Amino acid sequence: MTDYFSAHADALESLMDSLGADCPTMFWSNQEIRAMPSGAGASSTNSPGGFSLSADATLVCLVSDFAGEVPPDSSQQIVYPGMNEGRDGDIYKIVSRKISAGGKLISLVLESSAQGL
Repeated sequence: MTDYFSAHADALESLMDSLGADCPTMFWSNQEIRAMPSGAGASSTNSPGGFSLSADATLVCLVSDFAGEVPPDSSQQIVYPGMNEGRDGDIYKIVSRKISAGGKLISLVLESSAQGL
């Protein structure tokens, strides 16, 4: 029986490897982590204070790329893109995270830290 979760993770790792230095990265906890953008969105919602803008992005990473295979939790921030040790990217809050079946991939749903300003 084929393990499709592992095949997907292996294909993503192969793509990241083939991109080499051109592979997008994020910066978290003094680590530059390869991160493939999976989607982005923007919407506005009517809240008690009026309309508020919601901007988000989703990144997919290999769990094995994190030191000790310990990925961030959903209360932390990352910088994306993670260029120059995180000095040149945008700051995002992690809204949620999902580790894939098989435990090899993690999807981080992000929200701009400037949201609500």
